[in-house]
Amino acid sequence: SSGCSFWNISNAGLLRKIGSNGTNVWSGGVNANNTGTIDVQNGTLNLASGLTQLSGTTRLSGGFLNGGTFNLNGGMLSGSGVINASVINGAVISPGSSPGTLTINGNYTQTATGVVQMELGGLTPGSEFDRLVVNGQATLAGDLNVTLINGFRPTSGDSFAVMSFTSRSGSFTTTNRFALGNGLYLTANFTATMLTLTATGSIVTPPVLAYSRSAEGVFWVKLSGQPNVNYRLDGSTNLVDWVILVTTNSPSGLLDFNDPQSATIPHRFYRAVTP
Repeated sequence: SSGCSFWNISNAGLLRKIGSNGTNVWSGGVNANNTGTIDVQNGTLNLASGLTQLSGTTRLSGGFLNGGTFNLNGGMLSGSGVINASVINGAVISPGSSPGTLTINGNYTQTATGVVQMELGGLTPGSEFDRLVVNGQATLAGDLNVTLINGFRPTSGDSFAVMSFTSRSGSFTTTNRFALGNGLYLTANFTATMLTLTATGSIVTPPVLAYSRSAEGVFWVKLSGQPNVNYRLDGSTNLVDWVILVTTNSPSGLLDFNDPQSATIPHRFYRAVTP
């Protein structure tokens, strides 16, 4: 254990805690200020008077960060480890190290400018998707961003318990990257102590087009799609200018289309679009 007594402590470079055991204590200062990088890899860094971060990064790689209230006014707090303090986030918090779990043993307040970023790379909490554990009151506002990593694509019904808390007030103002494409999206579901993201929807199978041409030069186009889905069949002679030929929402998902104009033109291109 070691200690320093200064009225003000400012880090604009790199402060790294690498000892596997023991605690480094910075005490007596009004506050510790960070505009550089604080990297806690092992052991405990105790900022007894708290931390104000204006820019830069505070990162945990398995260690402990103790102290008074941590005010994040800029930059990012990231990594996996334990913070024994209350956190006010007006910047960006990104739990895990692609991915992982960040634990806050204290209250967590996210302001209107705050963002929490979650990465989803599988179904196993902590090792395949990020988690933020708040052992205290969570007061929420600002944004929740979700990113898919490592080529992972959820299927309908997959769920991710990305955040837990002892109690909660408020909610995220906006959510980003919740549309997964191909008919799937994520919904945010709150309980008294947890936030779970659930993949909802059904996989949309792309329609298949087939065609044949009669002796008179008329094209017959067959569309095979999903039942009761709206499709639009377009035609073109140059792959630039397209015209709508027909729309359908067939109960069978099938459409047979006779294109009489095709007999008078040398070639024809077709595409199926879901409006």
